Amino acid sequence: MTTSLRSLMSELAGDAGVYGDPALAVRTAKRRSLVRSGVSALAAVAVLVTGAWLVPGIRMSPVPEPPDPLYPPTVSSATGAPPLPSDRPVGPASMVYVTCPSCGPRLVLPDGGQYALPAGTGLRGYTLSPDGRWLGSIDGDGYQLRDLTGTAVRRLTGPGGWRDALWSPNGRWLVLTWSRPNQFVLVDLLGGDTRITAELGDSGVYGVLDTGGWLVAGGSGPDPTFADYDPGTGKTTPRQIAPVAGTGEFATNPVLLACSCAVMLGVYRSTQAGPVALVRVDLGDGHIVARRVLSDGADLRLLAGQPGGLMLLRLGDRSAELVRLDDVTAGLRVVSRLPADSRVVVRGGAGN
Repeated sequence: MTTSLRSLMSELAGDAGVYGDPALAVRTAKRRSLVRSGVSALAAVAVLVTGAWLVPGIRMSPVPEPPDPLYPPTVSSATGAPPLPSDRPVGPASMVYVTCPSCGPRLVLPDGGQYALPAGTGLRGYTLSPDGRWLGSIDGDGYQLRDLTGTAVRRLTGPGGWRDALWSPNGRWLVLTWSRPNQFVLVDLLGGDTRITAELGDSGVYGVLDTGGWLVAGGSGPDPTFADYDPGTGKTTPRQIAPVAGTGEFATNPVLLACSCAVMLGVYRSTQAGPVALVRVDLGDGHIVARRVLSDGADLRLLAGQPGGLMLLRLGDRSAELVRLDDVTAGLRVVSRLPADSRVVVRGGAGN
């Protein structure tokens, strides 16, 4: 207190000549105010640009990202989950997961609530529409779709040997694949039970556009061949895609992104379980938009394209994580942590 008072008195004494002139006194006060404000502002900018280490005793902590609204941050193993009710809606779901082939799958809601599904086939046959409304499952030799926002069930007949299911990003179209023979059935959920069947030989459907057109892939080389297929006319049009795989690599598991404008491919080597890179290819002119190199050797499974990015499952020795590859930043963000050895079906995806 004494030191502060002495400093103030010294300053006043030095300014004695100034206060004799009222106009000069006002100018001096303003100048000092601007200097002090400028020093404070520069100090604040320095902290923002270079970090809080300029101010001893203060640390800046990273701002945590808000939870993803579609997925619970943590999914716990629910041994006593009630069965999925058939007489009332439960609301759109986030995912279906299972921790072992013989374990009963669990339907998970965005708030973390879980319902038990019939056991016996693991995740095989289960699928979720992109909006989480429809839960698909094998029904004998056919297939059924349960409306989770109501109680309606749609049953679809098929030739048997169900193999895969693919959704269009807008959720209107669903393609079911049957292995006896290699047959595909297109279901229009908006227009009713309109179905068109097709046989594509050795090619497989990897994407369904919002128009109902199919994206098919085949070939036996390191890079798959791509084509458009019109299920109405049966016409196939080759699509030129830039080579993706490098020396000693092969590209596979194409996933249509939610924009319907690009496809993501996993690039693999025979010496590694997970992909060594993820490559985004533009469907307009076939050029490579981006290549995300994966250097940690993690076992990543490509699941489905969703608004905001590609969903992947990252498997570790003691954990499983649901991860989103951001469309803009190419960063990987963990959106949900699951029990170890989990396998999962997310919105827009299917289990095999």
